Formats: sequence, C-alpha cells, structure tokens
Amino acid sequence: MSESRVTKRIGVLVWFGVFAVYFATMAPTTSFWDCGEFIAAAFTLGVPHPPGSPLYNLLGRIFSLFPIEVPLKAIGLLPDFADMAVRVNIMSPIAGAFSALFAYLIGLRLIRGWSGALGRDRNDWTAQVGAVTGALIFAFADSNWFNAVEAEVYAYAIFLMMLVLWLGLKWADSVGEPKHLSYALAIAYVVGLAGGLHMLCLLVLPSIGILALFTYVKDRRDTWVLLIAAALLAIGGYFGLHFINAIGLDEGPMSAPAYTFGIAETRDSYITGSLVLALIPGLAGLFLTFRTKTVPVRDTWTVILIGAAAGATIKAVMGVFYWYQGVESFPTAMIGLGIASGVGLLFFSNAANKPRIPILKSYHLSVALLVLVVLGYSTYLTLMIRSGLNPIIDENNPENWRNFFDFVARKQYGTESMSLTIFERRANFGWQFWDMLFKYLFQQFPASITGTLFDWKIFFRAATEPIYFGMRVPDLPLILMFFGLVWQYESDKKRFLALVSLWTIGGIGLAVYLNMPDPQPRERHYVFTAAASVMALWMGMGVTGLIRAIPTWIPNSVSAAIRNRALPITAAVIGLFVPVWFLIGYPLVDEYSTDRSVRYDNWTKQNRHLDTVAYDYAYNILQSCDPNGILFTNGDNDTFPLWYLQEVVGVRRDVRVVNLSLLNTDWYIQQLRDNEPKLPISSRYTDDFIVNVLTGSSLEALVRSNRIDVADGSPFNREGRLVGWQTKEVTAAGVDTARITLTNGEVIRGVVRDTDASEISVMPHDTRLWQSIDRNEIADIDVGRAELRWTLAAERDFPVLRVQDVMVYNLIHWVKWELPVYFAVTVSADNRIGLDPYLRMEGMVLKVEMEKDPSVEPGSDMYGLNPERSRFNLDSVYVMRSLMDQTIYKDDNMQKLISNYRSAYLQLADTYLSMNQPEEAAVTLQKMIDRLPMDWRSSYSAASIIARRDEPVLKKLGAHFAIHSATVLARHIEQEDLFGSYMIQQTRMTARLLRYNAGDDSASMDLAADLLTSASERLRESPNATIMDQLALAFDAAMAYEDAGNLQRAYEVFSDVNAALSPLMDRSDVAEQLRTSLQIDPSRLLIEVQRKLAELEEQIRLIHSFETPGDTSSGITN
Repeated sequence: MSESRVTKRIGVLVWFGVFAVYFATMAPTTSFWDCGEFIAAAFTLGVPHPPGSPLYNLLGRIFSLFPIEVPLKAIGLLPDFADMAVRVNIMSPIAGAFSALFAYLIGLRLIRGWSGALGRDRNDWTAQVGAVTGALIFAFADSNWFNAVEAEVYAYAIFLMMLVLWLGLKWADSVGEPKHLSYALAIAYVVGLAGGLHMLCLLVLPSIGILALFTYVKDRRDTWVLLIAAALLAIGGYFGLHFINAIGLDEGPMSAPAYTFGIAETRDSYITGSLVLALIPGLAGLFLTFRTKTVPVRDTWTVILIGAAAGATIKAVMGVFYWYQGVESFPTAMIGLGIASGVGLLFFSNAANKPRIPILKSYHLSVALLVLVVLGYSTYLTLMIRSGLNPIIDENNPENWRNFFDFVARKQYGTESMSLTIFERRANFGWQFWDMLFKYLFQQFPASITGTLFDWKIFFRAATEPIYFGMRVPDLPLILMFFGLVWQYESDKKRFLALVSLWTIGGIGLAVYLNMPDPQPRERHYVFTAAASVMALWMGMGVTGLIRAIPTWIPNSVSAAIRNRALPITAAVIGLFVPVWFLIGYPLVDEYSTDRSVRYDNWTKQNRHLDTVAYDYAYNILQSCDPNGILFTNGDNDTFPLWYLQEVVGVRRDVRVVNLSLLNTDWYIQQLRDNEPKLPISSRYTDDFIVNVLTGSSLEALVRSNRIDVADGSPFNREGRLVGWQTKEVTAAGVDTARITLTNGEVIRGVVRDTDASEISVMPHDTRLWQSIDRNEIADIDVGRAELRWTLAAERDFPVLRVQDVMVYNLIHWVKWELPVYFAVTVSADNRIGLDPYLRMEGMVLKVEMEKDPSVEPGSDMYGLNPERSRFNLDSVYVMRSLMDQTIYKDDNMQKLISNYRSAYLQLADTYLSMNQPEEAAVTLQKMIDRLPMDWRSSYSAASIIARRDEPVLKKLGAHFAIHSATVLARHIEQEDLFGSYMIQQTRMTARLLRYNAGDDSASMDLAADLLTSASERLRESPNATIMDQLALAFDAAMAYEDAGNLQRAYEVFSDVNAALSPLMDRSDVAEQLRTSLQIDPSRLLIEVQRKLAELEEQIRLIHSFETPGDTSSGITN
C-alpha cells in the first residue's frame, strides 16, 4: 500500500475517533459564559460582543438551519432533552476533529524530516505511531477537549492555526513546484479568514517566517544573522510606532500618548526615548541585513517600503473614514507618508537588477496575497450589514463606520493600547507566569497513574481567588516531551526553531502581552492552547524517538528479534495507549464532587452529555419574573443563557433582560429605548443626550473639569463612564396609593390617579393593569403616598456614580410600578444602588417592592424575603435536572451558581422559623436535601440556622446537617493540599456545631473529635502550621472526646496540650497569640487543662480501676 494511502486512512481514523469522543461528550444545550450569546447570535444572525467573530457567526447560521437534533435523538445518540443548541454545538466537535487530523499530519511531516541517527525511511511505521500519539494527546488535552464540546470559537481558532502551520510546512517543502505559489495564497486567505474568527491563528505567522527564511536562505550563517536582524527590526518598528504616536502623526481615537500611562514622565521624554529605542535596534537590524550575501540593500529597502506603504495606507483609509464621521481631522500626514512610500517602492522595484527575494519578483503575487488576506477578513462587513437591520442582539451597534471601527478595536473594553500597558504590569510576574501560564500548561496533561516514576506535587494559585492547590507533576508526558524536543533539535533544527517560536509566542509572549490582572473572573486555560499544542507534538515525537533509540541502547547480546522488534513494539504500545488512557480515564488535577466522595476522571470532567445546569438556571430566573418584568443581571452567566432561551427557544420573551455591565454604554441604552420589549425611557434621552451627556463623561473629562481628584490613582478603568455625585438621600417612583372598599365589600389595594374625577383609575398590586372604578361603586377610599426613599451613595473613594447606577435609578423611577422590577440574585450589593431594604427575595430573583423592610439595614448586603412566592417558585416552577448526580462534573463556576439555589432554600427556612412555623422550615430543608447536592458549607449553614432556635421538630434535621457537614469537611481535610487558617477556623466551628446538635449521640461526638484530630494531624504537615493552631484544635478535640465519653482518649489529648503549653507560658508573644486563637488567658487555660487532667485521671481510675498509661503523647509536640 502506498505511503499516501496509508496516511489518508490513518488520518480518517484519527478524525472519526476524535470526533466520536467529542460528540459523545458534547453539551446537549447551552453552556455558561459566551456559549448562549454565540448560539443566539447564530440563530438570529446578530452581532455578538467584540470582536464579533463574524466567520463563526456565519457558519453557525448555516448549521442552525438543519434540525439535526431530531434524528440524533430518535436513534438515541442524544438525550431526549437535547435542544436546538445542538445544531451550533456540533460545530466544535467537527472543528476539533479536524484540528487533531492536522496535528497528525504535522507530526508526521516533522518526524519524517529528521536526519542523522534517528532519521529513517519515510515509510517507517514508527513515524505513524508518533504522529498518531501526538495527535491524540493534542486532542484529549484539557483545553482542546474543553473547547470542543460547546459552542465557542476556540475549537475553530485552533483548527485554523493547525491548518496554517500544515500549509506552511507544505509550502516550504514545495519550492520550485507549481503548487508552491498555491500554498502561499492559501495561507494568506486562511489568515484573513482567521482574523474574522480569533487572533490565535496569527501566533503561527512567525513560525511560517522562520520556515521561509530557512527555505530561501541557503547559507546557515546568513540565516541566523537574518533571524537576529528580523528580531531587532521588529523591536525598532515597535518603538517606531511609539515615536509616531509621540509626535502626533497618529492621533486617531484609538491612540493615546504613553506618558499618560506612566511610561514616560513628559511628552518630550517620551519622544526622545521612543526615537532612541527605535533607531538603535532598527539600524542594527539593517546593518546586519546588509552584511549578509543573501539580501541586497535594494531588496531590503523594498521590503521596508512595502511595510511602510501598507501601514500608511491602512491608517490613511481609516483616518478618512474618521474624518468623514467628523471625529478627527483629515489625515494629510498619513496620506503623504503613504504616497512617499509608494513612490520609493516604485523606484526600487524598477531598478536594473532583478530582486533576489522571491516574493518581490512578482507584483501580482504581492497584490494577490494582500487581496486574499483582505478578502478573508471581509467577513467583518457582514456585521455592519446585519447591524444596519437592527437584530435583537446587536452589540456596539456597528452599523456605521465609526461604530464599526470602535467595534473592531474593542473600545467597549477600553481604549488603552496593549502596546502601552504592556509596560505597566497589572499583576506580578510570578503570578502571571507561574500561576497562570505554567499552571495551565501542566494542567493539560495527566500525572502518572501509579506514581512509580515520581509523585511530586507543585502548588499553584487559582485565577479567581487567593486559594492554593496542589497538582501532580505530569511525569510521563513531560518525559516524552523532553525526548521529543531533544531529538527534534538534534535531527531537524530548522523546524525545531519554528515550533519553539510558536511555543514561545503562544506561551510566554501571550503572558507578557495580555498582562492579565489579578484576579480573573474565570480560569484562562484556553488562552495558552497554542503552546500546549506544540508540547503535544513534541510528546508524539518523543514516542517515535524512543522506539527508534531502544535498539541502540540494548546490548548486542540480546537477540535481534527482541532488540529490533519486541521492545520497539512494546514502546509503541506504551506510547499509543498509556497517554490516551491517562487523558481519558485519569484526573488531570484533583477534582472532587460536592460531597468529596467522587474523584473525577478526565472523561467525566469533560463530559457535558447530560449537563443542563446553564439551561435550567436561565429558565428558573426568567420564570421567576411576573409578566413584562424588567430583570437586571450582572454578567455573562446570568445574561447569555437567558438570551439563548428567549431568542432561540422562545421562553419568556416578555421579560426585558438588562445587563448592568452593558448599561454603561450609549448603544445599549438606545436599544433598550427602541427595541421590543421597549423600556419606558424618558423622551429627554435622545441619541444626542445619551451619547454626549449621559455616557460622554469619562474619568479624564471629570479630572480636567476639576470635578474629581484622582491624583493618588483611581479604581476605575480609564474609560469608565462616570457621573459626578455626592452621597445623599433620594426618592424615586413616588405614586399615590389607596385602599378602596367597594360597595359589594371587595377591597382593592393599588396605585391610583384621578382621585377627584367621577371615575378613579386604579392599578391593583396583584395585576398591574389599570382599570376604572365609578365613584358611586366606592364605599370608602383611603389615599396615601408611596415612594422609595434611601441614601444613594457615591463610590467609596470618589464622588461619582456609574452610568449603570443612574439608569437603574431612572428606570425604577420611570416605571412607577406599572412594570415589575427585579434583580437577579447574582447581582452584587454594590450594583443594587442601596435598594436592599426594598428588595424581597423570590427564589432566584430579588423583587423591588413599595414597602421598606424595617429589619434590613442599608448597606448590610441583606434583603427581605417573600415566603409564598419563594416557595411557589422553588416547589412548582424551578427545574433542577442533573444537579443531584454527583458523577456529573460541576466546575467552580457551576458550584457558585448552585449555591444560589441552596441559599434560596436556607433563607426561606430561616424566614419560616422567624414566623414561628418550624414545620414549614423542616419541609423546606428536607426538600433542599432531596433536590440539591449539599457541600459542607451549606450543611453547616443549615445546622447553624437550626441551632439558633430550640425547635424539637428540627432536632433530627439539625443533627443530620451537622453530621453531613463534619463528614464532608473530614474528606476535604484529607484531600486538602495546603491546610490554612480558614480551614482551621471552619473545622473548629463545625465541630462545635456538631457537638451542639448531637445531644446524647456519642457517635456524633466521636465524629467531632475525630474531625479535630484529623485536622491537627494534617496541620503538622502544613508549611503554615503554628503551635497555636495545633493547641486550639487539640483542646477542642479533647473536650469533644470527653463529651463523647471517650475518657481515655480525652486524657491523652489533654496531656499532650499540657505538655505543649507549659513551656510557652513565659513568652509574651505566645500568650497574645493564645488569647487570639482560643479567646482565653493562657494561665487560665493551663489551669483548666490541668484541672481536666486531674478529673479525667480520677474518673478513669474509678471506672476502669487501672493506672494511667505512661506514654500518653499523641504527637503535637513532635
């Protein structure tokens, strides 16, 4: 069988195998984060958030037209509850499988390019084994698998990146062949297409450049000189852009002087510094280029002029558009620079000597490459076209050139240039590189299944909060990667350098460039998939190298059959199946279920086949609202899934979802005013007022007008929209209300108007529909005045309000109770503008009510609760599928959202107890147990609520929650990597609660004592351990053992405490720490411990009639 046929068949098998795994684990409906928005935008051909990903949107629209979920459900390949989201979700498994296919082809080509001792015949089977292994490791690495089972752009971004890398290798291999030009044109077009999807594909272009350099430059010395020259020219060009910015040549709305960012103190120093940093490396790069024999001076200037002409032309065209829109002056300087560059280019290109650089030999090729890039990038024009038709999802409203360029430039996220802020680190390098970059790279691959190689743990910090966790070193994958990296370097230095370039730029380069602040709203593992993909390719090469090297390592005394066949085949089996088994069946990191009883393997972690959490969460929030309600949401996860349900599934389209983050933008306020269901926004809010007054006051404008002093820095984004404000009491939504008694005895309460007319208009609170009542039908009317009155506080450090705060206030005021207003429970207190006393919890939403809850203190982050509506929603409305299945993986984000369900049940139960209805509280808590997975925190909260009230009907439940909390916490302690002060505090509190709820149950007392003892033992292993913490845990454990009747064990622990405490009594610092940790004077504590020892010794003597054991140490002092 021919080589190409074998490759094609194996490639097909790789594609189908990877697709089968991806499809089997694909989400059946929407997921969290951007997925709901992308699916809704695909179905409606709307405009998602910047940069818009128009190519993905167009492909999604095509896929959305085919109801594939119907036949797939009919034949049992999808669960019955799978919905229309499958049409868009399936795009990711398809793209992910193609990515694996090209990873296989790339790995095969790289291995076949080896020379020297490890180089063999191109048809050698070992190359196929290594390529397949690398492709499968690539496919089942954490981020690639994660991206391939939901509706996100990253699967396609990786696919296009691998496609461009494969085209680059084919292009470099085909020099002198007719298809050489075709590959170059294909690369240009795919790069342009990738710009309409995700910029991840651009990371591979330097690797293509390195391949080109090694392809066209035959002299090895010149090659390395030109690489260094290219790096110097890139540095000089970068600072050259700063110089252009400094002298004001580029003054568009997307540029900003670096001295305003603290990079230079003054404009003059910025000009001087950028000029020097541009000239020194730039001139050095030119000098090195001219020193080579490969590139003549004339060709070098030609390349520079091409770049200058292209850049100036693009900036000039954009400048003309901005000038036409009236936002900046005519770009005379940039047009002049473009013309001058073009004239110079024409002069050099028509010189007598023919150029040596191949790309300069044909004007048509240069033009064709540029045209194909622009053609591929032209998918962005569809966003402008669709925006002009005002789809329901129309972020940034890019229907004109000004909005369009702002959209492409991502001005919604601020106008700070990444090239400027790169010098102003938003977090320390250690966190950005170790806890972000390397954590995510190690996370992609599994540790040893047996730990026999080595079982080391390395510690990282979470991206979202200051919590540290351990991760086992991925030993076998790293060993394979090391061998592959070394062997490729020895056998194929040119392509090795291309891969190193992609790894460096896709890893370290991105970490520096993105400059991610600490903390992050979510884990960002998907950002570094390019670097992880290169590592997977090296692992595949390591398998091939290992197979080929084994025969050279075995002495000749071993039979040839074993040396040349048996051992290499064994290595091939290990290379193919062990990494795949690790990746499918072994945990990448220690992830556990809510009750810590299930440790997730990698298949379970990535499997979304039964995951409906996002759909159910969005459904429950929408169904919580009364008809035509206004719902304020906080971020992506309480907004995008709701958009999906409304626009695709058609659930509760009457509810107007208002995202508070977007409410700071002019275009979003305009859409709320103009699009159905329209909000009753004041007629004063014209386009001009919204754009130029309401959202036109940036922090910079406020500073310049002396309305705010930020000399010591500001917590706001530099483009944050702000309104000057002093904290004061305000009123809103003032209306006349009445209690009307009709002649037939019916009583109506509601908002009234026209009370002096013959017919009174009334809007009852329960219907919110205006109706007229003839005055002759009224027996009695009691008219009053209702309004919201509260203190609207400015930001803590500055006298300002955000536009979103102004709009929330105004919308509540404009509605005047004719429409119900809600906040999702996910909206934080600082976004509720101080309205907490007027909020009532109704399950997953907080409803704004007329009457103030006197028990709620302003600023306490508390609110009231409507027990009837909360119970109705929780019992009869909400859908909670898949939550109780502990084998279904729920990440930290899901856990936080699920905790909102628990909070709703707990607060409802607490309300029933405050209403002296313990039976209802018991029923509510039992329903929570039946419907939700309980973690130790929620069980602890439930036990605490019960412990505050002595209700016999709740005693059994209180014990249940306390025992469950202690049991789960004990598992958590066993699996905890770093045992810190927070866990110490929680352990002591949980044990005390368990002892309180246990009553006479000695088993529960023993559990409390064992929990404390286990914590004390783990604490000794922790680097954060202190003698004070150990004493606190040991003292509580001894008391618990005594309460449980385990006198011997209590005596042992008290003896240990006494032995550890006595030598510390003379140290004042220790005495103060003891007062803090145990809330007791050290001398009194020692007296109490010694008294306990005497009592226990006497009790043991009387009960057991034997002497105290000699060695009673339990190890605290060891």
